[in-house]
Amino acid sequence: MPELLPGFAVIAQWPRVSAAVCAAAAEGRWSSPLSVAAICSAAHLPLMRQGDVDAMLKAGAAHALFRQHSPMSWSPFVEKAIMERLALMLQGASAYLESVHHEEDEVEVVLTKPIRPSELERALGEAGYEQVGLVATGEIFPAMAAGANAQLIVMTPFLDLAGAEALVQLFSGSAPAVSRRLILRSSPSGLPDGYLAAADRLHRLGVTVFDYRLERDGGGFETFHAKVVLADRNWAYVGSTNMNQWSLAYSMELGVSLKGRAAARIARVIDAVAKIAKRLP
Repeated sequence: MPELLPGFAVIAQWPRVSAAVCAAAAEGRWSSPLSVAAICSAAHLPLMRQGDVDAMLKAGAAHALFRQHSPMSWSPFVEKAIMERLALMLQGASAYLESVHHEEDEVEVVLTKPIRPSELERALGEAGYEQVGLVATGEIFPAMAAGANAQLIVMTPFLDLAGAEALVQLFSGSAPAVSRRLILRSSPSGLPDGYLAAADRLHRLGVTVFDYRLERDGGGFETFHAKVVLADRNWAYVGSTNMNQWSLAYSMELGVSLKGRAAARIARVIDAVAKIAKRLP
């Protein structure tokens, strides 16, 4: 067992991911060279964890736990018995983190890459950061919707037809009992075209809609530019992604996924917004 400690200490930086991957190798679900995505499937991990799996494999390879066959494929480098021991040790570390030790905040970087081919993707790949530590926006939003137990809130200042379709899909992905809210902003010309096109479907999904554009005494108005998705009161996305075609399909967008104390603080801000915003009939 002591000989496993150096390798364990390195891959235990990702305890849940490494435990699942080692268990897959120990149980024979992963033995031949596979891509990172295929390893995620064999280990029953969501594809949004590809970056963590890739980083963990590279760290473990330095301790002869895994073998890289090509830039895209990996296999275990030690026998199943060693993988089984590692899996048990990592499961213990994961259980400790989940049941005993609690970080105040859990943060992940969320990225939408520009439409391919992009110079940004090339630069990230050359630096070795194309996947490591980055979660795709298109994966985090559905995961938040599916993970919501009490409420799902989307706050977006821009909403076009493509964004409205994405919103309908997002709210549809939450459980029927979940309270669904949309905070948007109108303009002097009225409500966003995307909302008007999807209003009936959003209503049928039980989405309560708020307009945060308040006229000020003496002229001008109070409104917002923040982009937020909130699942319950403990998981929040804050970033640059608008619910429109440019953000969803073309532009590079960057944000953070927050779990814990920071998300609860964001939830309190959203509570205040909903309190002062105009609820649409």
